[in-house]
Amino acid sequence: MKPLLCGIVSCLCLVLGLVAAEDPLGLTPASWTADELARALAVNAEVGTAKTPSVFGFGGFGGVSGTSGALGVFVGKKVLEAGGSAMDAAIATSFAQIVLATGKWVSFAGIADLVYFDANRKSVFNIQACWKTYPAFDLSKVGSSSASTVLIPGYMRAIELAHKEFGKLPLKELIRPAEYLARQGFPFNRAVFANPGQTELLNQSVDGRRLLEQLTSQATVVQENVAEVLEDLMENGIDSFYSGKFAHSFVELLQSQGINITLEDFRSYEATMVEVKGVPYDDRTVLYANPRTGHGQFGGVLLTYSLKLEQELSLHVPSSLSWQIEVYNWVHFLKTMLISWNRSKIHFATDSFKQVFRPISTEDVGGFDPLLSYLFNLSTIPAVVKMMTKDIARFNHQVDVFTGQKDNARDFHSDGIATMDANGNACAMTHTINAEPYGSGLFVSGIALSNAAEVNRENIKALDSAYLTGPITSIVALNKDSNQVNLALSTVGSSLEPFSFQLASSILKQQVLPEDAVTSPMFFARSSQDRKEIGIFVKCEESTRVCLRENLIFNAFPKQDAVLESWVDRYVSIHSVSGLASSGIIGPGVPAVIARVGDSYHGAASSLANGGNFASVPSQTLTASA
Repeated sequence: MKPLLCGIVSCLCLVLGLVAAEDPLGLTPASWTADELARALAVNAEVGTAKTPSVFGFGGFGGVSGTSGALGVFVGKKVLEAGGSAMDAAIATSFAQIVLATGKWVSFAGIADLVYFDANRKSVFNIQACWKTYPAFDLSKVGSSSASTVLIPGYMRAIELAHKEFGKLPLKELIRPAEYLARQGFPFNRAVFANPGQTELLNQSVDGRRLLEQLTSQATVVQENVAEVLEDLMENGIDSFYSGKFAHSFVELLQSQGINITLEDFRSYEATMVEVKGVPYDDRTVLYANPRTGHGQFGGVLLTYSLKLEQELSLHVPSSLSWQIEVYNWVHFLKTMLISWNRSKIHFATDSFKQVFRPISTEDVGGFDPLLSYLFNLSTIPAVVKMMTKDIARFNHQVDVFTGQKDNARDFHSDGIATMDANGNACAMTHTINAEPYGSGLFVSGIALSNAAEVNRENIKALDSAYLTGPITSIVALNKDSNQVNLALSTVGSSLEPFSFQLASSILKQQVLPEDAVTSPMFFARSSQDRKEIGIFVKCEESTRVCLRENLIFNAFPKQDAVLESWVDRYVSIHSVSGLASSGIIGPGVPAVIARVGDSYHGAASSLANGGNFASVPSQTLTASA
């Protein structure tokens, strides 16, 4: 194999073999042109991290957007060029993203959730693959060992089901680029740099130490063990992950640390698929978000409720960013009750908001799903708006009475993908290790195992099912009359919920151009460190006046640096309270904090807007950010 020495930014170099063993569809980097390879490598190695905004694919074949791994996103583009479906592109991109992440924020032993619009059937489907406990799982022992924090992953079953239902190209070929990147390697970048805490974690295992050695030397990152697993999948199918060599090694590792799990527990994992019912958003748009149906995520329920609440609110007060913040604060309050509160205490809060909620019953608190339906019932929205607009200060005070309850949010790491193909199919997919970087510190065949049980303690307590849930959000918005895709959106990060709402509202309601919306600074978010609200605009604690904060640090990715100044000029140049109110930035009497620059950026998104006939869609409508 004759290598090619490729020049990358700032003399960064990579040796990649450009002759692949077998690549009939031309999907691996070995088959790309020198210009294509250089372009993908340059984006992947940009100053910042590999989680730099990356979008490839305009024109008649469709588009791919991803929150990390430009090499992986480019793989998705090549899949579309080869005649693959939007699902094929999402699958290939996600596989490559995991290799490029080295298991740090996404893993083959992770989870996935996706929403897919099938243009032929004119229907939207949600594939759900959450964490699953096993019969002998004991929550009281979680944390006693690294193995006690590991749950059964669903990512691979999601891929298996998704390809069966919506794939066109052979699954073997969709895995091949990831296998190539794992075996041949890719250039070190700052996204996979291991900080001291991660170094300590990686030092706990042979696989971790092998990876750490490469990261420390900042050389080409090769993952031979991972390549072997992927080669097995290519030859024997996804089921081999749950019943073959990897499965046996997974079970044996946990059993060696005293965990009572069996091969059958692992093998019997099942992903589920449900058809999604649309919720009218306005006269033009119908929302299709991932629903909570027993095995799935509940982020779509929260986002749909937020957008509908904002829509109803705009009928009574002028639309403004500060009212958006009020919507988010209310939804976050309800979510905290859902996940963290003792079920016997919830009635104290619902009684305080008796204008909104009917008296809560034992059936309502009898399980996670009944309580979710009770708290986020769309029929209660008019009553919420009435309370908000009558006296927002009193409304906020009632919420503040209960906000001393523990908020168990954690800083998770994930990847989002949005794809569309020339036939009008669209996919919004999120996959994640759902843990701190590298999870438990345990590896099987080079694949990182999440400490999902540890970070989902409250989730497990709240559920009466072996399958967990979470706020992962994926959404597809369709034109009500033409069934054409208006938006496919997947968001990730510790600010997933507010950013999902901010981004979807900006594009769908305010008609902000997608590239502006997705690269905008976070207007409100929650810090993963001190749990205080941060961002350009946040609720003002001391009074209803507008507060100004200066000299804040903005840890931006390159693309955001380029647009930050324009956003600051657009939203902060008007300093008077009356000027801010008249500009629509804040609502009369509604508090907001204005910062000259942002604090930090904890959100990410992949979005593709205005799908359909890609031949007539300007390239700037295809956007991504991380």
